[in-house]
Amino acid sequence: MALSVDDRLAILELAARYSHALDAGDEAAFLNTFTEDGVFEFVHHFTVRPAELLALRARQGRTVRHWTTNPIVDGDGDAATLQLDLMVINREGAARHIVLTGIYRDQLRRVDGAWKFAHRQLTEDST
Repeated sequence: MALSVDDRLAILELAARYSHALDAGDEAAFLNTFTEDGVFEFVHHFTVRPAELLALRARQGRTVRHWTTNPIVDGDGDAATLQLDLMVINREGAARHIVLTGIYRDQLRRVDGAWKFAHRQLTEDST
């Protein structure tokens, strides 16, 4: 069965909750965006569990904001994919600048009625 409009909206909200939780350092909310066996893959660098990613993020401080756009959602039943463009902005002080741009390619799974990231892959733009 194709994804419903409610599924698509829930997936978009999941992506937003991920960014808000990561930027705020809200560990519980961040970890709740992943399945129990979920992983984050930073292409050409490393693959980590969500808790490890949160620890790496904590060392950076809370001076960046993750912005995503151009969502493409596809799926069927309890599995879906999501692709998003990403821009990370340093928001410390008056000199704000782009730290990173890239593309998220996600595999999602419905767990107990809620959509979660099973595999979140980030490919950094080379330009």
